[in-house]
Amino acid sequence: MKIPSLNYLKEQALKSASRFPLSLASAFIGSAIAIYLVENERSIDNIFPLVNLMLTLALAIPTFFCAQVLSEKESFSKKSKIIVFGAAFLFVAATYLSLPNPETVSNISIPYIRYGVFNVIAHLLVSFIPYYNKGEVNGFWNYNKTLFIRLCTSLLFSVVIYLGIVFLLFALDQLFNIDIHDKLFMDFWIFTIGIFNTWFFISGIPKDFQKLEEIDAYPKSLKIFSQYILLPLLSIYLIVLYAYGAKIIITWHWPKGIVSYMILTIAILGTLTLLLIYPYGKSKENAWINKFSRVYYFILVPLIALLFISISIRLNEYGITVNRYAIFGLGIWLSIIAGYFIFGGKNIKAIPQTLAFILILSVFGPWSMFNMGEKSQSKRLISILEQNGIIENGKIQNETIWVQDSLPDFYSPDFSYKNEGKLSDSLHNEVISIMDYLDDFHGYSQLSPYFKQNMDSLIKIGQAKRKRRYYNADMIYLKTMGIETWRKYNDFDKYKFVNYTSNLVNNIVHIKGYDWLYSFNNSFWHMDSVYTKTLQVKTEEKLIVKKDMSMSIIKKHDTLNFDLKKLVSNLPDTNSTLPSPKMTIYPHGQDSSTSNYQLVLKRLKIKKTNNQDELHDISGYLLEKEN
Repeated sequence: MKIPSLNYLKEQALKSASRFPLSLASAFIGSAIAIYLVENERSIDNIFPLVNLMLTLALAIPTFFCAQVLSEKESFSKKSKIIVFGAAFLFVAATYLSLPNPETVSNISIPYIRYGVFNVIAHLLVSFIPYYNKGEVNGFWNYNKTLFIRLCTSLLFSVVIYLGIVFLLFALDQLFNIDIHDKLFMDFWIFTIGIFNTWFFISGIPKDFQKLEEIDAYPKSLKIFSQYILLPLLSIYLIVLYAYGAKIIITWHWPKGIVSYMILTIAILGTLTLLLIYPYGKSKENAWINKFSRVYYFILVPLIALLFISISIRLNEYGITVNRYAIFGLGIWLSIIAGYFIFGGKNIKAIPQTLAFILILSVFGPWSMFNMGEKSQSKRLISILEQNGIIENGKIQNETIWVQDSLPDFYSPDFSYKNEGKLSDSLHNEVISIMDYLDDFHGYSQLSPYFKQNMDSLIKIGQAKRKRRYYNADMIYLKTMGIETWRKYNDFDKYKFVNYTSNLVNNIVHIKGYDWLYSFNNSFWHMDSVYTKTLQVKTEEKLIVKKDMSMSIIKKHDTLNFDLKKLVSNLPDTNSTLPSPKMTIYPHGQDSSTSNYQLVLKRLKIKKTNNQDELHDISGYLLEKEN
């Protein structure tokens, strides 16, 4: 084997750069943006444009790659090339414009999910765009074999080079005491995987597509890998799934949701394995490959049925979501592929082509995963609220009306969870789950007509005032509907949580007569049982809060205790929003006229058990007078 010279490597690099200039330019610019983001992540006020541009450039790499290989395969004229590359550019630009910005109140996930689907489609197009016409199956396989081997090789080289750089930086740090910038490790990884990996990959892409159709010699290593590694693994997985199917029949228990993901994973692994060994079945000694390929799709049929049973149960009980829609759509694709090969189909190009077609259908139109998911979950939510009297005559009953001047804190003088008693614990938790889902994926446009206020406008105003990239919209909607924002649990024999919230307007505390104000906030998780807040350092004062609900101020020669248990004993035994005076406490035995300290609580969460109440969350302000 002749080792290539440096001149040869240079020539190949320049040729690939001139052949795929837009893909390589996208890789360079996208990697530069990624490095800039890593280096300046904390100093960038508006990160959305840069992140969106970086992601769009990542999509541009396979998109412009497709445009180039299609133009070469079809020998397009200069005018046709301009049209093809223009269409590719418009697609990339439209994707960038579809991504969210800082003003987006909700529905941030959907544009990025759509982007992810576009990326999968673009890579599927890479696999078959030069061979979209009928025939040339052998050329299609050899082309994808080259892509597969080139991808594995480029990734291997990239990882080895990166590890070499890491070891070099580590050696410089340890041996020569050179201070290495921590983020340099991530910078080199981005450079290696973004630029070197891309450049190395495209430099090995064949240009003579006609010659690929004529190749009839196939690498033995690929056959060995597929036959002796992938096939045994596939067989074991199939046996496990069939055993699980038998268990379902024997016990008559409905399948777990995770089985859908396992079936899809194994089916895709099997399809990839069969694609890798496809051409070897042409020889007489490997005739078993063709027989096994057909039998494999027969074996898949019961598993596909199990997949549809599993996902249908969840669709019937919980409605359509983006994830369930995707699983159902992939199940349809598997059914099409299995049926096609069972009934004698032989064109392996149908595998990526049909998948790309179904993915395109899934993100556009009224039948898309986004529209169907939003309508299904909104309909479920509205139905629950109507059946339980929270929505009557098309409007939310007992709607909390927010004072606009209080934004971004959403204050209402008569706020309380007025509709909470109308829902059972299970329905309450279901409403919260739906609201979480809508907040993550779709937003609340379907719910807007049921409110007297323009909720979207209120949240936008609050978001602008608070200058946050994300606003907890689902909590605000739940409070507006008079529904508590935390989940409920029926296991009250062991414990329950009770939440108390002060109705402080805009967190404003009257400090007249006091000299110092300290804020504090703590959650008692796991083994943490004591929270300490240093007050005046010169007098060695500290606020001590313990999980057992004891609170005290430790001074140099004195200790003042707050009777938090007594305060809680005078509060309702249910979640409540209370006037500020009811959430105010003075040291034991003192009052406002005699005490130098005043404790104003904003939030108090108590874990009530049969044995002893425990403090779970606490926040508020401590006011102190000078002695």
